[in-house]
Amino acid sequence: MPKISVIIPVYNAGVYLEECLKSILQQTFQDIEVILILDCPTDGSDNVCQSFLEKDSRIKIIYNEHNLHIGLSRNRGLDIAQGEYIAFSDDDDIRELNMYEVLYSKAKQEDADMVIGLTVNAYKNQHQVFEYPILREEDFRDFALIDLISCGGIRSDNPLCVNIHPHLYKRSLLEKYQLRFVDTKFIVPEDRLFNINVLLNARKVTLERTPLYFHRIIQNSESHSQSYFDFNKHVCYVKNINNLLQSTRSFQLYCFAFYIGAGKLLMSDILNSLITNKSIREFICRIRLLKSDAIFSSIFHFYVVSQVEKKHIRFLKKIVCCLLK
Repeated sequence: MPKISVIIPVYNAGVYLEECLKSILQQTFQDIEVILILDCPTDGSDNVCQSFLEKDSRIKIIYNEHNLHIGLSRNRGLDIAQGEYIAFSDDDDIRELNMYEVLYSKAKQEDADMVIGLTVNAYKNQHQVFEYPILREEDFRDFALIDLISCGGIRSDNPLCVNIHPHLYKRSLLEKYQLRFVDTKFIVPEDRLFNINVLLNARKVTLERTPLYFHRIIQNSESHSQSYFDFNKHVCYVKNINNLLQSTRSFQLYCFAFYIGAGKLLMSDILNSLITNKSIREFICRIRLLKSDAIFSSIFHFYVVSQVEKKHIRFLKKIVCCLLK
């Protein structure tokens, strides 16, 4: 049994795929399996994967019969993974060559269900790292959970544990609670939802502060496409978070974080319909969708707009609250 299974959905990674695979296969920690899920690529990425398979027995390839998108593709990888721990990668990202050695050592040392790592956002001309504040070891889990549910809370617009790529997950935990990804054709952001689910069920969570994973920010990738930020998908995401907190009897504990996070996410979408898209019709359609479930009226009622946010956001919140009554 390998120590780590690295799961990578592959679509049209282009010139970045080979560098991504080399950064995994050349790790100082060699006891890994690499599961590539080919999601019907059209740019020759399948040929690149096949050439690596012929050279390295640690690689396994799964072929999707039709395009499943990233969430369900990851699930196919999870279904056959044999590693003690699970790692994920995008098909165009790279990592330090000692990443899995560092994370696995941390996981075993702490007997952790999840090792939280740090992502370097690699833009074309700059790198950006969001670091965690100084916390007691026993506070990492709750901080990451509240930060995720509240979408960064009053601290930021971006939660720190937002992606899945820099982390390590104990496979036995994922199997025990059958933790899987949602279908990204209908719900996003799937990685936040997955991490919230893991954190709610994890016994021990630890943090590795060394930035080891480099996440390329490419505007035409799936996670930056227009369809990924679809309002309907965000509405389904909020409903899923609500259902998850209710089913785990955690809602009362995290309700304030939920109202902040859901309010921020939906308010941003509503603001986008008016300011960026300049569409009253789109605004009205979004309000109608929110009126379909009473939870959204509660969200905007309890959502607190911070003092640093602009006056027009506070004004828009009042309008939305009135329309949802």
